Amino acid sequence: LALGEDLTEPAAEAYYRLASALESASGYSEAIDAYSTAVDYCQRRGISGMADVCFACLAPVMVKTGEWDRAVQVCRSILDAGEDAPVNARMVAAGQVGMVGVLRGETKHARRLLSDSHAFARRHDVFGLEVEAAHGLARLDALGGRADEARQRTRELCERIADRQERHYSVAALRWAATSFARAGFEGEVARIAELVSRKAGGLGPSEAVVGLGHALGELALLRGDVAGAVEHFTSCADRLGHVV
Repeated sequence: LALGEDLTEPAAEAYYRLASALESASGYSEAIDAYSTAVDYCQRRGISGMADVCFACLAPVMVKTGEWDRAVQVCRSILDAGEDAPVNARMVAAGQVGMVGVLRGETKHARRLLSDSHAFARRHDVFGLEVEAAHGLARLDALGGRADEARQRTRELCERIADRQERHYSVAALRWAATSFARAGFEGEVARIAELVSRKAGGLGPSEAVVGLGHALGELALLRGDVAGAVEHFTSCADRLGHVV
């Protein structure tokens, strides 16, 4: 309707909401296409701020699908724009560049980027961004050998997730948390994560949250010596995840 009536800003918002809905439903390839269409539309119509927001939203999807180089390129273009880009787009970009650095083990600038992103998210109650940045910081602590700090940060992150109904960005963080606690032998923590993910997965069907539950149950089975059960859970997770990191 907005396109038919040539209502530029409502049409841009509709493109953005479609892409966001596809991302939340784990339709990542479709979300990348939708965000790209939204960016192109906004740029052609001169809505630069909205274009930057949609452009920034491409990055987390690309990180999930392993397109790290492309994600960093997108984010750098936003960060290089400075104050010409909206601050929320810049903070998403900073967080994703930091996360890619952590995933690659290239941690030199990651803490500053993730800390800036996390502080902005907490201040403005952008929960998805908060989760992603806190997840990155916990992994960064673990990479640096700061095991106690990593575990404390991870516990705090799990507490924050438990208080909210968010079912998308939380899942990757909870999957990593389950593995981290399992490696340290904290069976109670892993069981608590499994229970938390089960609440998020309830009624959702074949979704990323269901994969998160299978992942946590696999870690729990392995801790309890049920190797066959763990293999079954992890194999099912791998089949469902496909190309998602």
